[in-house]
Amino acid sequence: MIYCAGADKATINITSPVIEKIIFENPPITVEVTTTNQGLYQDYTHSMNQPIDKTFDKAVASVILIDSNNDYIYSGQYPPTDPRVHRQCPVPSIQGNKIYSDFDPGAYADNSGTCTYRVYFGGYKLTANSQGETITRIYETEPNFNVTCDEDCPEGSHKCTHNKYPGYCCVPCKKVANRINNIAKKVGR
Repeated sequence: MIYCAGADKATINITSPVIEKIIFENPPITVEVTTTNQGLYQDYTHSMNQPIDKTFDKAVASVILIDSNNDYIYSGQYPPTDPRVHRQCPVPSIQGNKIYSDFDPGAYADNSGTCTYRVYFGGYKLTANSQGETITRIYETEPNFNVTCDEDCPEGSHKCTHNKYPGYCCVPCKKVANRINNIAKKVGR
């Protein structure tokens, strides 16, 4: 969505999951929130001589085997068709917040040691762009935000002077209009 066309400054006020302000001095800006698995991960080490059966507290998006500082991406096929996949490591499947594998003792009977997997979780990516300047943030939960232009009040609100810090307040126009209309109906207008 495009914000603050014709303004001198745009501020994205993120209110959750963290509190943060992102300021652009060259509006208009675009702000987009999309789902992602970028940056949200946990490493999981598993014994190579048994099937995988691990449940996490978040939805799993993808799994990568980490071996000798190289990443190998599983295709989810069994047996693995990608020659880069080490056959001695169980091939994990994903189901919601769980990874699991079948186990063929004949194929893996001589395995010993461990396999380490990088388990990526679903999350949200906020991308803001202004005249080629791009800022990206990754969050575990969907971010709540509003955008203010110049006078530091969100679009759809009116700036009023106030005797307390910071010297003004922002009145939400639609909410106030609804209240006035409700009062008018009650007094019989």
